[in-house]
Amino acid sequence: MKRKAIAKDESWFLPQPDDVLFSSKGDPRWRPLSNFYVSPFEHDGHTYHHAEAAFQSAKARLAARMHADAGRSGLAAECLRIAEAIAQEPDPRKCKKLGGKTSLPMSPDALAAWANASERVMEDILRSKFAKAEVRACLAATGTARLFEARSAFADRVWGVYRNAKTGFMRGENKLGAILERIRDAFDN
Repeated sequence: MKRKAIAKDESWFLPQPDDVLFSSKGDPRWRPLSNFYVSPFEHDGHTYHHAEAAFQSAKARLAARMHADAGRSGLAAECLRIAEAIAQEPDPRKCKKLGGKTSLPMSPDALAAWANASERVMEDILRSKFAKAEVRACLAATGTARLFEARSAFADRVWGVYRNAKTGFMRGENKLGAILERIRDAFDN
């Protein structure tokens, strides 16, 4: 598998002592912050095992709508089938794979629409997830800390950060951490 090139404008940084670094396999206190954390919740009329299922299912549903609008009923039906499979799948890794580029037939216009909508969709999903007391308490317990989904092996530098296991330095956009901070900060409002 070809590794994604690191953009030259990305800079490495060290986490601060009060930052919260989380992942599905990291510090057990913060695992509920991960999209892979299993804690069923309701969103848009569906029950999902975890946020990854809701996110990947939303992507498949968007692709289905765009295929249907373009008169591609066969591809629309395939995308809806994938969306339902994702919604029922308890394993978040399988959901991520089903919603990935090799499994989900997305047209260029659907890819562009998803790029524009994905951050808003993620925030809507996470607001539904963190409406539950169990996971809401975990998010509230982070106080005012900066939140980072940090991984050393699988490096998703859009939604999280890549953390070099030897040096501790990190890089990435950390969209998931920023969304979680906004949701947490809105708890008091």
